[in-house]
Amino acid sequence: MHRSHHLSIALIAIFGVLLLTGCDSYYFARPQPADRKDLRSFPRAMQGRWVDVFDNEESGSDVILSDSLQTIYSIDRQRIWTLEASSVALIDRTLTLETAERERSEHGNSFTSLREQRYDSIAGRMDTIDNFILHGDRIHPVEDDRLGMGYPFRRRGDTIFFVRRDTTIMELGHHLKLRKASSNLYVLNFRDGVSKEARGWWEVLLVRPSQQGFDIFAAAKRLNGHPAIFHERSGNHYLDLDIRADELEGMIRDSAFVQGMKLVREVGKWK
Repeated sequence: MHRSHHLSIALIAIFGVLLLTGCDSYYFARPQPADRKDLRSFPRAMQGRWVDVFDNEESGSDVILSDSLQTIYSIDRQRIWTLEASSVALIDRTLTLETAERERSEHGNSFTSLREQRYDSIAGRMDTIDNFILHGDRIHPVEDDRLGMGYPFRRRGDTIFFVRRDTTIMELGHHLKLRKASSNLYVLNFRDGVSKEARGWWEVLLVRPSQQGFDIFAAAKRLNGHPAIFHERSGNHYLDLDIRADELEGMIRDSAFVQGMKLVREVGKWK
C-alpha cells in the first residue's frame, strides 16, 4: 500500500506506517518496550527539521500523472510537526469510449472509471477525474468517501496543476509516547486514531539517531505467525506482546522490524 493510503489522524499522516509494511499493520496492546518508562521530551539528537529521503512519486490513480511529495518533519522538545507538500498534475478531460479504447491499445493502460462507464452507461462520455471535485477556484480531493480541504489550482491545456500543503502536529502525552531502549535506540508509540477497529491500540516505531539523521523501523511481515498475535483481519494484526528493551536490536536483525524511513537534516528552505 502506498503512502497515499497512509497511516492515527496525526502520526499516520506523519510517518505513513502502512507504507513501511505494505498493506499489513501491526497493533500492540501496550506501549513498548514494556520495561522502560515514558520520556518527557525528545532528546536533542532528534530535535530539528528533517527530510524523508525515502519519499517518492505516487501512482495511486490512473489519472495522476505525477505527485512529487516533499515532507519535512520538525521536532522540538514536546512535539512533532509535519509539513507536507505534494505537487500534483491531473488529466481533466471528457473522453469517449472510442478514445479510451485507443489509449488502452497504445499505452496498455485504461482508466478505471472509464472501464466502469463502459458497462454502466450508454452516454458514451465521462470525466476522467473521479477522486477530485472542482468547486470555484479550488480542487478538493475525495478520500475515504470524505471531501478534503480545497487547494488553489491552475490549468494548462487538459491538465490541472496544484500543490497540496498540509501540517499536522502531535505532542508527547496520551496518544504519543517515547521510550529509550538503549543509548542509540528509541521507541515511538502512538495510538491509532483512524481505524475504527484498531482505535486505542498502539503502533510502534523504532528510531535510531545517527550523525546524518535517524533511521525509522516498523513492524514487518516477519511477525506474521508470531504466537503473540491473537487476531488478524484485513491485514491488521493484533499482538498481546511485551518486548524488553534488550530484545529490540535482535528483532531488527531478524527483520521483525524493518527500515522504512530515513530522515536527514533539512538543507535549504522548505517551499
